[in-house]
Amino acid sequence: MTDEPEIRTLTGYDLWGQQWDTVAANNAAKIAVTPENSLKVTALLACVRLKSETLASLPWHVYEKLPGGGKQIADIPLNTVLTRSPNSWQSSFEFRELMHSWVLLWGAAFAHIKPGERGAVSELIPLHPSRMTVRRLQNGRLRYIYSDPNGGQKTYRQDQIFAIRYLTQDGVSWYTPTTLSQETIALARAAEIHTGAFFGNGAKPGTVLESANPLKPDVMNSLRRQWDSIHQGAGSSNKTAILPHGITMKALSPESNTSAQLLETRRFSVEEIARAYRVPPSMIGVDGSSYNSLEQQSRDFVTYSLTPDLQRWDGAATRDLIDDDNKYFTEFDTSGLLRADAQARSQYIRELWGMGVLSINE
Repeated sequence: MTDEPEIRTLTGYDLWGQQWDTVAANNAAKIAVTPENSLKVTALLACVRLKSETLASLPWHVYEKLPGGGKQIADIPLNTVLTRSPNSWQSSFEFRELMHSWVLLWGAAFAHIKPGERGAVSELIPLHPSRMTVRRLQNGRLRYIYSDPNGGQKTYRQDQIFAIRYLTQDGVSWYTPTTLSQETIALARAAEIHTGAFFGNGAKPGTVLESANPLKPDVMNSLRRQWDSIHQGAGSSNKTAILPHGITMKALSPESNTSAQLLETRRFSVEEIARAYRVPPSMIGVDGSSYNSLEQQSRDFVTYSLTPDLQRWDGAATRDLIDDDNKYFTEFDTSGLLRADAQARSQYIRELWGMGVLSINE
């Protein structure tokens, strides 16, 4: 994982002397964004958790198509693997949460399909997407080459891999979501680093030591080091200062418009990340929505953001895990998330009671 460069702390005059957007942009350019360190941005972490945890918490079953129409939960080993224990150390929730977080961060997720008796799927073993290379063969099939953490390589046939892909370049090679939005993520990370450094310095923007007489460079540097060693940091607030003759201290105050720029930059970054992941900002903690609009946003989240993810999973399962797709299919149950809002539910129940369909006890 690429280490982030050190960002200068908010202790000097130059921070508040410059426009905030200039400082933020300069520091954002120094931050290398990777799928791992992007999770340090709280807005992105919230989006990944919201989408992966919601998908993992939904009921997911293998269904059997009935001859006269309709469906029923299939009594086959694959249903147990998907709904209870994909492998010996993960629950269904943990497996789906991990796999979908990989899709959201890396752009793809893979699992080795271990066969059981009579070719049935017995286990799904997650394989990290950063170690996977995919090749298209002349016959149109895919070959998966996995670099083992111990240094070796293993080759898998297409029928040995359960693969879920994000937006692709050619149907095989996938884009990395955090790379597509790396400028926004870097700007958000730079704003968080600056804010943390500012409050770590006791929420003081900086100090100027003024001298009535010219000072040599070595004297100025020595004076600056001594001052910072005693007064810099949140735990050094309100300490008594003893200054040499002819030296006066002037504390700088942050300009209100600069502080507003900081807040605007952080809010803008959150909204941009939410937009990239198609998540309503209110669902990751951004205020400004009424109760009615929150209910509508929740429904929009399921319809326009979560449903495409569910389709990815169902399509991948049908392609990679089910032999007879004319008889079996997988499906997520989103009925619990798509209930009508409180007013519509109340009106519906009132009408049923008025028609005598429901009793007062019911």
